[in-house]
Amino acid sequence: MTRLFELVPSTLDAVEVPSEAASAFIAARYARDDAAYVRLNMITSLNGAAAGGDGTSDTLTSAVDRTVLRAIRDDADVVVVGAQTVRAEGYVLPRSALLAVVTRSGELGGHRFEPRPGAATRVLIVCPEGSPAHREGVRLAEGIDAELVPVAARPDGSLDPAAIIAALAARGHRRVVCEGGPALTAQFVAAGVIDEYCLTVAPTIEVGEHAVFAVAPGARPDTTVAGMLVDDAGFSYLRARVRRAAAAPPATS
Repeated sequence: MTRLFELVPSTLDAVEVPSEAASAFIAARYARDDAAYVRLNMITSLNGAAAGGDGTSDTLTSAVDRTVLRAIRDDADVVVVGAQTVRAEGYVLPRSALLAVVTRSGELGGHRFEPRPGAATRVLIVCPEGSPAHREGVRLAEGIDAELVPVAARPDGSLDPAAIIAALAARGHRRVVCEGGPALTAQFVAAGVIDEYCLTVAPTIEVGEHAVFAVAPGARPDTTVAGMLVDDAGFSYLRARVRRAAAAPPATS
């Protein structure tokens, strides 16, 4: 068992994980009332690695982190992830939210999707308009259906995160969680579409040269701490919300 404590706000409330009480405790803290939002949820080592020794996040995670992951996904409409991450790690389909995979090429060979009993078996494929995926369709694993979400591409072939969010919202998926990987996350950060950063920091140092996600000059978000949990295994679980500039008042004549 792991003991989890709330530091921000400084209630020092504690709960044992795993337990039903812990699931409710974490869900209450990660719940949002917003009808629409974009969250980032990722895990990192102390030195900024997004993966452990096996090349996946599985060796970084913890029982608490997995409970946080479930709470964040259960609060969302859709989980957005890059195609490279699905290829590297495989993905168990979320219990309630849909999974959306962002791919420039539309080539999904080697991707591993695992159905979950009772969960949706539909995966959204976000791809450029006119790409092979858009023209020819996509075949996924047996028992999993693909729904294409074509998005107009930039001149360099990349997809604008704001356009991705708009295309998902048009299909009724307005509560969005981005789970990376680092390349997709950096694009979302640079586009300024993230409303809240949910970061788990594992108390390990891993091999790796790059930060869990890059932030370009001029793209640094202005954040404030919304909550922080720590456990007695040395993990921390931070929620940082983005402060938006106040809209200018309308001009008067």
